[in-house]
Amino acid sequence: MAYDDETMYESGDQDYDSAIGWERENIRKLKEKARKAVVKESPEMLYSKRMDDWMRTAKEISASEELFGPFWLSGELAVLFSSAGVGKSLLATQIAESLARGVRLFPFDASPAPAQPPQRVLYLDFELTREQLLIRYSAVGDDGVTLETPYSFSPDIIRSEMYWNGHVAAGYESFSDMLFEDIREIVEEARIETLIVDNITFLDRTSTTNVNASLGIMRRLNERKLMQFL
Repeated sequence: MAYDDETMYESGDQDYDSAIGWERENIRKLKEKARKAVVKESPEMLYSKRMDDWMRTAKEISASEELFGPFWLSGELAVLFSSAGVGKSLLATQIAESLARGVRLFPFDASPAPAQPPQRVLYLDFELTREQLLIRYSAVGDDGVTLETPYSFSPDIIRSEMYWNGHVAAGYESFSDMLFEDIREIVEEARIETLIVDNITFLDRTSTTNVNASLGIMRRLNERKLMQFL
């Protein structure tokens, strides 16, 4: 390349004056100006009607479609949340047992409508070990140590606990992809009608304080319309 002392510099092509205006703050302002110049399309994400119109077009339901009173209906994805240690797992287990036996829980047992017929329930237990489960649902003997007369659950409740070697298998992108596929297979093989997850934060190993992770979990659960979730 020919040497031109009018365009080249002794220490290299370092015309610093040409960089004026490209400081970080100026770049930010230029990007903001460019964004504002773009004509935005209407997102059209919300479908709005008068409240009474929504009521008239809603699918007719009956009390017999209630899984846990009016708080959880057949075909819905429901999330139960609260502070730690207040009894979410106990309630979830009670709901699973009531659905598997086709018997309403108090106080919803006062409804004159018949309860749903017994259902096959998959209970994903990511909270208790099998030893903790035995302790929780067994009576303590007179000696104060021995566990006696463990509760007999409905045979239509299938309980799953985690067993994973820490490796992501070939063909899967993440722990969550593997887990959801395993859930799908169990649901099909065992003819599961209702799925209860205790708790859903386990379904993604990333922080569930991250909005994208939380939305991803809910989207994956909501994709399985044939099941109900807690």
